[in-house]
Amino acid sequence: MTAHEAVLVLRGESIERLLTLKASISVDDPDAFSIKMDHEAVEMRITVQSDSMRTLRNTMDDILACIAAVEATLEQIE
Repeated sequence: MTAHEAVLVLRGESIERLLTLKASISVDDPDAFSIKMDHEAVEMRITVQSDSMRTLRNTMDDILACIAAVEATLEQIE
């Protein structure tokens, strides 16, 4: 059992956009977190678990940075 857990819930305008975000972070470190998609709610739930608070924070920072980069790119395209 891990000592620390953080959950990030993203709700989107479309499931396609969330799937694009998911693809951008899925290649990172698949053992460090899990991603669950809720197509009906147009929601993505990212759960990070770690024995170390520092590792948890770093993983969340990496995920948020990837999401921010993809969102900025998508906004430029649109």
